[in-house]
Amino acid sequence: MGIFLQAERPEDAGAKLLNVALSRAQEGLIILANLTFLDQKLPSYAILRGVLHDLQRSGRIVDVKEVLALHPILEDLKQFGNQPDLDPECLRTGLFGGRDFAKLCRFDMENAEKSIVVFSGFITQERAAQMGDLFRQKIAHGVKVRCVTRPPNRNGTIPEEQGRTALTALESLGVAIDLRNDIHEKVVLIDNKIVWFGSLNPLSHTPRTSELMARVDNAGVASHLASILSVRRRSAEELESGAFTEPENPRCEKCSDWSVLMRGKHGPFFSCVNYPRCNWTKNIDAPRRRKN
Repeated sequence: MGIFLQAERPEDAGAKLLNVALSRAQEGLIILANLTFLDQKLPSYAILRGVLHDLQRSGRIVDVKEVLALHPILEDLKQFGNQPDLDPECLRTGLFGGRDFAKLCRFDMENAEKSIVVFSGFITQERAAQMGDLFRQKIAHGVKVRCVTRPPNRNGTIPEEQGRTALTALESLGVAIDLRNDIHEKVVLIDNKIVWFGSLNPLSHTPRTSELMARVDNAGVASHLASILSVRRRSAEELESGAFTEPENPRCEKCSDWSVLMRGKHGPFFSCVNYPRCNWTKNIDAPRRRKN
């Protein structure tokens, strides 16, 4: 729970911020919140707890699924003609479990005309092989594909060699590979327009997962998200020209292997994936440097 939400006294910084935010409303006030989580985590005497209690008593609670259903996903899918067989509730809200996500996301990828970019916290050989066949076909037709995930030695419980094999297999197909030491984003962007995001890792999930992904068909959302996810912020013009599909990590200048985006006390930098066997590093905003 963020420190500003835990304020218990009017003179606390969090209480002052809440006062400023809420008092700006002149005609209406809408709060987007996970009420169950807040009820579990807020201190007993938190000012926000009292505010939320009053709002729930005098206002109206709307389930987020009802908000999502204001723009039924089925309308977005009509452009493709026949759609895969999906749970009606998924089509109504745009929230998909592992099985339905796999079907519809693949359907979107099969219809990609320009680009496919995947952010996944983990990667497995099985998922890489499943995605690889599709990626090979799309790359052959001129679609650019990029995958951003963890280095093999930070790939959860998956053996390092299996992670390396999966990455090597994708790269051999022409997929651009970028590695980040701490990656929590689970995102798929297609043609700078279709966005999948949520809590499911696209390159490692199984149909049995209870995680969810949301689908948005909106170029503005896709462009904004792509800019946020870039190591260096990208302009709309750069993103439109395909910059987001290009790898951001340089190759190691000592052993030519992948590099990993790291975050140190002096800011982000790139390090060889084979560290400490290879000690090459490069600061993002400064010339290359080596440790002796």
